Amino acid sequence: MSTRRNTRWGYAMLGSVVLMLTIALIFVLVFFVQAARLLWSGIPAQATIVGSQAVNCGGKQYQAGYNYTVQFTDRMGQVHLATLHGCDVTLPNTSSFPIIYLVNDPNTIDLPSAAPMRFWVGLFLVIFIALVDLPFTFLLIRAWIKHRRERWRSAST
Repeated sequence: MSTRRNTRWGYAMLGSVVLMLTIALIFVLVFFVQAARLLWSGIPAQATIVGSQAVNCGGKQYQAGYNYTVQFTDRMGQVHLATLHGCDVTLPNTSSFPIIYLVNDPNTIDLPSAAPMRFWVGLFLVIFIALVDLPFTFLLIRAWIKHRRERWRSAST
């Protein structure tokens, strides 16, 4: 009886690991798709800073960063406000600087120099998490099939 109970705990642990890794994969995929869209179909524009807010970037020591509110004009001549988020953004010391934005979502902006890095980091994380998640998923499926076969055999005898 204890072997069966231990097996159930093993299935529960394996299932929870697969679930957590799959949720992490979906989370990373969302950010990867956004970075890819900005890199491949981002429209260049010039922006100016209209406001900033200090934020804590975390870590062991207090590291200050800023969320910058920037204003830019799209290709149709409409003025938009959007936010460049904080800790990993270093803006040039000029009044105007280049950004890229999405035509269908002008609130999604990034610096042209940061978009390729975000794309490659996202791609690496997607591949890494998928490669870790797949073996656990196959183990869970294999264990579930084995469990079903054993139940079928015990029910038929």
